Amino acid sequence: MASTNQQGDLQSSSFSEDWRQRILIPTILAGVVGGGVGLV
Repeated sequence: MASTNQQGDLQSSSFSEDWRQRILIPTILAGVVGGGVGLV
């Protein structure tokens, strides 16, 4: 059962990192692009 819990933790950590990449990166890019368009 211990190995099962460890696998669950690894999957949870990987999912969390994937979520950050999918949400934060597009948000930052959109902010930079929006700021650039605003300056122009």
